[in-house]
Amino acid sequence: MRHRFISVVAVSALAISLCAQAQAGVLDLAVRDEVTRAAQQPLPLDGSLSKKPSWKRKALAFGGLGAAYGVLYGWTFMAWHYRSVEGDHIKFHKEGWFDASTYAGGADKLGHAWANYTLTRGGSRLLRAGGWRKGPSLIASTALSLGFFTLSEIKDGYNPKYGFSPNDIVANVTGQALGITMELVPWIDERFDFRMEYLPSKAFIDQASENGIFNSAEDYSGQNYRLAYHLGSIKSLRNDKNYSWLRFVDVSVGFHADAFSPKVTGKTPRQDLSLGLTLNLQELFKPGAMRFTTEVFAPPYTTLPLMTTSRERVETTTASTAATASN
Repeated sequence: MRHRFISVVAVSALAISLCAQAQAGVLDLAVRDEVTRAAQQPLPLDGSLSKKPSWKRKALAFGGLGAAYGVLYGWTFMAWHYRSVEGDHIKFHKEGWFDASTYAGGADKLGHAWANYTLTRGGSRLLRAGGWRKGPSLIASTALSLGFFTLSEIKDGYNPKYGFSPNDIVANVTGQALGITMELVPWIDERFDFRMEYLPSKAFIDQASENGIFNSAEDYSGQNYRLAYHLGSIKSLRNDKNYSWLRFVDVSVGFHADAFSPKVTGKTPRQDLSLGLTLNLQELFKPGAMRFTTEVFAPPYTTLPLMTTSRERVETTTASTAATASN
């Protein structure tokens, strides 16, 4: 499939985050109304109060999640399906994974995984804020993410320019599986995060100003994907007043693919794998939309690299042409 996930990733997570924040305010008002009505009613004979959420709250939460996917669909349609010509049969396209010769150097696959990870977790939390139980909310959120990205991939398969990518499907499912694991196993969630750090690259900005945001190339050069370990999860450090500040520090492993997409004239595409210290902003917020946002997003310049190993793409066309000429 074509690699579009600078846009899809950003819009997906942003829409979920905005919906979550808006939903929190609306649900807070709904809860207040319920409390007011309950206060005006006589208590049950047994002295207990029902904590069962109303169907209106549940419907509002599901509607918020649906609105997020509506924004996502509108973006993808305008960016890649509007005025596109589809073929009469599906075409499969095997893209590879993290080889330096691939289109995006593997950043696109991490983008697929991260987008599905974020949508699975964010959607589940949005539904739970509306009163859904954890199990059904996680199933519904995962099904929506899986269905959306699978149907999108099938649609790509009928586009002669792109094709159906099995690699993308595997990356999608991997992200969903990681999201489910984080939601169901608190021990892992308390220790690890999967984040995207993003700063628009100059090449992307130049193309966006010339071609418009919908037709601009995906800015994989501006993305840095990081798997972070919270030092604050180590109880002996967290409980020691001399080291409690370490709860704001993560040890992280990052991946960055530079100049693969957008391409930069005269610059060789390069993959970077790094080890560094990353600022953990989650500790600044209570559980809620902002804490979740900092769990999946990292602002630029919040990582101090300690070690980096790099690999450049080897351009074989020039070498092959030279060898042919010499023969």
